Amino acid sequence: MGLWRDVETLLRDSIARHGTAGCGLAITVDGEQREFAAGVADVRTAEPFRQDALCLVGSTAKVYTATLIMKLADECGLDLDEPIRRHLPGLRLADEDAASALTTRHLLAHTSGLGIGPYADHGQADDAVECYVDALATRPSVHGPGERWGYSNAGFVIAGRLVEVLSGRCWDEALRELLLAPAGLDDTLTMPEQILPRPIARPHLRETDGTLRPAPGWGLVGRSMGPTGSTLAATAGDLARFARLHLDNGRSGNGTRILSADAVQAMRQRQAEVPAGWPYGDGWCLGWYAATWDGHQVVAHAGHNLGTGSHLCLLPGLGTAMAMVFNSTPGDAALNHEVFGHLARELFGITKPDPWLALPTGPIPDLSPYTGRYDNDLVRIVVDLDGDELVVRREPQDGVSVEPAQRRLRFLTRTAFGAGDGALHGARAPGGYATPEAFFSGFGATGRPEFLHDSVFVLRRHHDQAEGAGR
Repeated sequence: MGLWRDVETLLRDSIARHGTAGCGLAITVDGEQREFAAGVADVRTAEPFRQDALCLVGSTAKVYTATLIMKLADECGLDLDEPIRRHLPGLRLADEDAASALTTRHLLAHTSGLGIGPYADHGQADDAVECYVDALATRPSVHGPGERWGYSNAGFVIAGRLVEVLSGRCWDEALRELLLAPAGLDDTLTMPEQILPRPIARPHLRETDGTLRPAPGWGLVGRSMGPTGSTLAATAGDLARFARLHLDNGRSGNGTRILSADAVQAMRQRQAEVPAGWPYGDGWCLGWYAATWDGHQVVAHAGHNLGTGSHLCLLPGLGTAMAMVFNSTPGDAALNHEVFGHLARELFGITKPDPWLALPTGPIPDLSPYTGRYDNDLVRIVVDLDGDELVVRREPQDGVSVEPAQRRLRFLTRTAFGAGDGALHGARAPGGYATPEAFFSGFGATGRPEFLHDSVFVLRRHHDQAEGAGR
C-alpha cells in the first residue's frame, strides 16, 4: 500500500531533518497494527534502530500508573475523591492541610499542588517508592490541592505508592502482574536485568554544535520514580498495544479485560484546564492530556528520560493510536508533529494543530509586571526584562541541572511567551511564529502574575517581606 511506503520514507527523512538518532513508530487503525523503524540505535556503531528495540518511555509511564489506579478502583472500590490518607495514613507533606485534603483525583489530574518533586534515587530494593514518598515530608507545596493545574512527578509517585498499598505488591510487580502480563505486553519492562539482554536503543544527547553523543547512563534515577516514568521501557509496538485496551473499552488485544468500559471513559474526561497556548493540548484528564484536532477528541501523553522518550496519541472516535519511541533529544517534538500530523492528514483528512503561535505585529505591552522570582520545590526562575524580551533564568534548588539555564522569550499573548528556536522539548517554529514555553496566570489588581508555568511545571511568585506588608 502506497501510504505505508510513504510513511517509511517520511520517517527516514524526518529523522534526518530533525537530527534524531533513531525512532520506532507503530500505528493501530481499527485493530490492525503496522510498525516501522528508522535511524540508528547507537551513533557509535551505526547499528540500525530495530522495531523490537526498547526505549525508556519517560513520563508516558504515568498513563500506566493511572491505568493501574483505575483497575484497582474497579476491583477495590477506590473512591477517587476521598482523602488519600484513608489508604496512606502515614503520608506527610510540609503543608499539613494539603496532605489532609489530597485525593487520588488530584494526583491523576495534576491538580495536587505539589511541585516537580526531587529526582531522588532510593536504590533498587522493593521499598524504593515508599522511601521516596516518605522523603516528601519536608517538601513544600506550590498551591493547595484542586486550586489549579501543575504537572507533578511527586504526585504520581504517591499514586504509585497507592497502587502498592492497595495491591499488596511493589509497583513493578503490580504493573507486571496486573497489567503487562494479562494484556500480553511482553515488550514492556522496568527492571534493568530484564531490559539489558533485549535489543535496546541507546539514549543520546545533542551537543551545542549539533552532534549527538551517547548519554552517560540509562535514565536519570532508579525504581523510586518508576510510577512517574524513570524505569519503564517499551517498543513502539507495545506502546500501541497498550493503547489498544484504551481504544477497545478496556479489553487488550488478546481479549483480556483489564479495565471496565466506565473506567476507560472516566480517564478521558477533562479534569483541569492547561495554560492557553500550551503546545501539546488544551486540557488534562486522568493520566492523559487532552487535545482537539479538527473537532476530534485526542488523548495523549509524552515522556522524556535522559536522551530518550516517547509520544503516544489516541483518537478514540476513529479507533486509532499512534506511538513513537526515540533515542535522542532534543528534536523529538518536531519529529512527532511532522509524523503524527502526516498520519492524521493522510488517514483521516484531519489537520493536527501547530504547536506554535503567531508573533504579534502590533505594539508590545509593558512587560515589567512579569519580572521577579518564581519558586517551586526544585527550581527557582528569575525573570528579567531586556528590551521587549523576557530573560528567563533557571536556578536548580536540589543540585539537579536544569536545561537550558537561560532563555530569551518573546511576548505572544498576555499569558504566553516563547521563542522561534526549539527548546528542550519544543518544536522549532517557522518565521513569524514562536513556540510557547512560559505561561503566566493569577494576575492580580496590579497586573502582576502570581504563577509561572515553565512548560508544564508550576512555580509561585516569591514575595519579600516588603511586598507582603503592602498587600
